[in-house]
Amino acid sequence: MPYLIGPNDVLRIDARKATPKPPYHIQPLDRLQILVQGMLLNQPIKGPFNVDSSGTVDLGPVYGKVKVAGMTCDEATDAVAKQLRTVLPSPEASVTLEEASGQQQISGEHLVGPDGKVKLGHYGSVRVAGMTLDEAQKAIEDTVSKDLLDPKIDVTIYGNNSQVIYLVVEEAGGNRLSRLPWTGHETVLYVLAGQKLLITPQTKIWILRPKGSKGKDQKIDVDWSELVGGESGESNQLQPSDRLFVANPGRAKPTAGDEK
Repeated sequence: MPYLIGPNDVLRIDARKATPKPPYHIQPLDRLQILVQGMLLNQPIKGPFNVDSSGTVDLGPVYGKVKVAGMTCDEATDAVAKQLRTVLPSPEASVTLEEASGQQQISGEHLVGPDGKVKLGHYGSVRVAGMTLDEAQKAIEDTVSKDLLDPKIDVTIYGNNSQVIYLVVEEAGGNRLSRLPWTGHETVLYVLAGQKLLITPQTKIWILRPKGSKGKDQKIDVDWSELVGGESGESNQLQPSDRLFVANPGRAKPTAGDEK
């Protein structure tokens, strides 16, 4: 059963390809590659430069600052060359886009809000709740493709917060309840392997699976011998909101590390 994204999940979104559609106009917080020939000795201009929040790039104390926001890269090249000619006789400049600020707004961890959407800066919000990861990837690519040329997006789960399973262990002193994240791969064996329980002939294991508002919960008995023998089939696979019950377990002997 595939994982369906829900509110409060945290998605990791990576923009593998986020090329702006031409003609692109430089924005604050973009990163530009600026190369210049004909420079002063020991004062080269070669490498990445960040466009600051005011839309300018700082070329250093000798060459000054240049306003580039709103320009194409060709226009920014002319602006940089014009500024440098106040200091240099015949500079030859080249300005290219290394990383758009919008790509920074896409990549990273994003919380799915109560409305089921993730926010992607100036690209807007995208509804992803109820979708698989592949469906969310396509939805995000469709949204950002209004501004980007053939974008390539990867989406993974960074924090599983919306879908859970419950483990109820019925012991002599009372019931012990644990809330565990559900990622789509949990089985009865996987969950029980993390518990210090001793399964005896008197131990009973079953699942209560929600049927929705109109029906009763479905009870699924789990046969321990079939479970460990690999013959349990679907009874071993857990689904979101399942309650896994373990009644009358023994207690496993403590290991040397547990004894104090």
